[in-house]
Amino acid sequence: MTTLDGFQMAKQGRAGPALAIAAIGSFFAGCVATVLIAVLGAPLTKLALAFGPAEYFSLMVLGLIFAVVLAKGSVLKAIAMIVFGLLLSMVGSDIETGASRMAFNIPELADGLGFATWRWACSDLRKLSATSMPAPRWTAISCSRRSPG
Repeated sequence: MTTLDGFQMAKQGRAGPALAIAAIGSFFAGCVATVLIAVLGAPLTKLALAFGPAEYFSLMVLGLIFAVVLAKGSVLKAIAMIVFGLLLSMVGSDIETGASRMAFNIPELADGLGFATWRWACSDLRKLSATSMPAPRWTAISCSRRSPG
């Protein structure tokens, strides 16, 4: 809401008050959130320690369902994205047994795939694909009502 209200106020020449309102609101919300975390920290810790494997599994499934629901566009693409992410997260050592999973005898994959490495690789691939492909050639399309021929 800060962006919407602040933009309208800036268009009216009141950018200073918009920034002040945003700063004061952010400070107040941060203070309230800090107090809530301090007050609710101990009860939430007890609740989290009571979680077992079934509850953790349920939370993970709920998170995956939310990812599908919140994805825009094709549901099939969202499910494919989630499955691909799950496959990438399986690379490395098993936490319980220490067995190697999907490392293909490559020692660098024993610890799994680092987030920073993958983020860097995806960014570079995007830049590479944008610079290596030729620019599209646009052609004019006639919009006349005449029939061709």
